[in-house]
Amino acid sequence: MDDINTRNSETNKRLHMGNEVRKIFLTSGLSIQQFADMISCQTGNIYKIYEREDIDTNLLTKICKALKFDFFKLYSQQLQLEVFDNMRITCIVTIPIEDWKEGKICQYCEINKMKINQIINK
Repeated sequence: MDDINTRNSETNKRLHMGNEVRKIFLTSGLSIQQFADMISCQTGNIYKIYEREDIDTNLLTKICKALKFDFFKLYSQQLQLEVFDNMRITCIVTIPIEDWKEGKICQYCEINKMKINQIINK
């Protein structure tokens, strides 16, 4: 799982699905012939799959089943990271103004306290 997060943490880096298939295949314990038979192709085509950046969804589904790994999840995780990179999260914290003035706030609110104090003191 850490490998997935590490690979996807690099923003805007395109996922090379053939490389991902090769990495998982190498840990599968299958021979090239077994793998090829499971996805109904010739052994020479396995090496061609490794070179592909994108893989047809029908073929990728067969590969997922053969290697018992959800490669579609890699695409989903990459998409989520791209969405979250562009998302701004705002939260509302309600506390009594007296507590605010006395500094009884969490560490994450310190920046907002400075901003609000600038607005209040104008």
